[in-house]
Amino acid sequence: MKKTLRLVSIVLVVVMLAAALVSCGPSGSYGGDGYTMKFSGSKVTITWKGVTDTYTISGSFKMGKDDDGNQTITMSDLKSGETSSLLGDAAVSVAIAAFEGTHSYNAGKDNDGSYIELDGARYYKK
Repeated sequence: MKKTLRLVSIVLVVVMLAAALVSCGPSGSYGGDGYTMKFSGSKVTITWKGVTDTYTISGSFKMGKDDDGNQTITMSDLKSGETSSLLGDAAVSVAIAAFEGTHSYNAGKDNDGSYIELDGARYYKK
C-alpha cells in the first residue's frame, strides 16, 4: 500500500511539473521588428507605431508543443480598438493576420539580453 501511494505521489508530481513547464510563457514587455509585445498572465497586447498613429491589438495566448515536441505559442481573439482611418484599419488587419494563430516559440539570452523568438523573429525584453 505504501509503495502504491508513493508511486502515485511521484507520478502526480511529475505530471504537475510537466504541465508547469509547458504553461510557462513570456512575462513582461518585449520589442523588435517595430512591435512591442506585453505579456501578462494569459493576455497579450501588441503595440506598434504607424506613420501618424500608434496601434494596439490585444488578445490571449497559450503555450503548447507541436508534434515534434517543440514549444509553440498560440495567440487568439486578437482585437483592436477603433482606428481613425482606412490606413489604420488596414494596418490592424495585417497585424492581426500576422500574429493570430500558432507560432514556433523559443526563449533565450544573448549579448543583447533576454529574448523570445516567434517564427524566428527575435523580440528583446525591455
